[in-house]
Amino acid sequence: VCFFIVYTVTKLVNPLIGWDTWKRSMTFNAACQVWQALYISIVLCGLLPFQCYPHPNGRSSLTKFPQVVCGETEHWALFAAGVAATV
Repeated sequence: VCFFIVYTVTKLVNPLIGWDTWKRSMTFNAACQVWQALYISIVLCGLLPFQCYPHPNGRSSLTKFPQVVCGETEHWALFAAGVAATV
């Protein structure tokens, strides 16, 4: 959204002061590059509830949050949030 606001402002203001305006394709490419960087980190956080490791007693916990036992209520809440983040 910020890129499109800057694009619009440059279209309106820059001709008045003599600067070059942003090109639509370059603005779109910059916005998509930022989105891709953010998307990768969101997906990585969303995949955390799917990473369980086994305990010797037969149960399993999340790799990042060992206090959360996989398959219990707290895990299912994180699981739903992880599905929403990856989709």
